[in-house]
Amino acid sequence: MEKEKEGIGFVKGLAIGALFGAAAGTVIGLLFAPRKGTETQQALAESISDLVEQIRHVPQPSQTHDTAADDVENDAKIRAQAIIDDARTEAQQLIDDANVLLKEIKQQVKQSRN
Repeated sequence: MEKEKEGIGFVKGLAIGALFGAAAGTVIGLLFAPRKGTETQQALAESISDLVEQIRHVPQPSQTHDTAADDVENDAKIRAQAIIDDARTEAQQLIDDANVLLKEIKQQVKQSRN
């Protein structure tokens, strides 16, 4: 039972990774090899068709495996939120430090004028 869950989780992760990889490859390809608008539209249409075809071949987990997938998804959301919160905290600290530095520079400029 446990190996079965791991197998489905692996296949699902592999399929999701392949989809994201294909999407990222498409975007990067468009950015670094620009073409005429019609050619770009055709390339996008082909990429989307390929992605849809790949999605059709992703095995659907049974109801018993949905809980495990939900647990993984919730864990990923929690970890992502923690990363976002940390980044916000660090960004705010950088802003605060920059404001302090800016005030010090302004004071030094005022003092040098006097």
